[in-house]
Amino acid sequence: MKKKLLVGLAMGMLLIGMGGTASATPVFMNTASVNVVTNSATFDSINSWDSLVNYTEDGIIINANGYAYEGFNAFNNGSNLYNFYYEAGGSNSWVDISMANGSLITNFDFMIGDGYSPYYTTTNLLWETYLNGNSTGFGDVVVNKGSIVGWVDNIGFDSIRVAASSININSFGDPQAIAIDDLRVGTGQQ
Repeated sequence: MKKKLLVGLAMGMLLIGMGGTASATPVFMNTASVNVVTNSATFDSINSWDSLVNYTEDGIIINANGYAYEGFNAFNNGSNLYNFYYEAGGSNSWVDISMANGSLITNFDFMIGDGYSPYYTTTNLLWETYLNGNSTGFGDVVVNKGSIVGWVDNIGFDSIRVAASSININSFGDPQAIAIDDLRVGTGQQ
């Protein structure tokens, strides 16, 4: 009887361990997460008012319902880096990011800012990752403008959606609008 119980417990532990590996979720980090860059997007070639519907750079598809803006300081770091944000703002508008060749993303990071740079020093970042159309993780975090945010997932995800939360609205009635620059992807083991 004891032997059967021990075998049953061992099998249960093995199944739990195997299930844990197969259902890994991405880990959000308020720091860079890509050690080996396989693809990157700097947005240096875009101009203000360029459409961001299915914008592609270095094999990365960045899709947003809005327009590019460049040449102003959305990152609170003293530089005029080229950048983009989508004008709608708020949680009803997302930036979808995926790989053109369908590769899974295991490491991902970018510099985050806010499209209404004079009014905010932080951004309320909403994010959600997907694998085969199923949500694998999500979050709502407050990050400093100009910081690097990243994700690590040992299984990988095929797309990530990011947005600025609509909870912060300035005195002019403007919601936050996400700004992204220096996007980096790792598609293999880091």
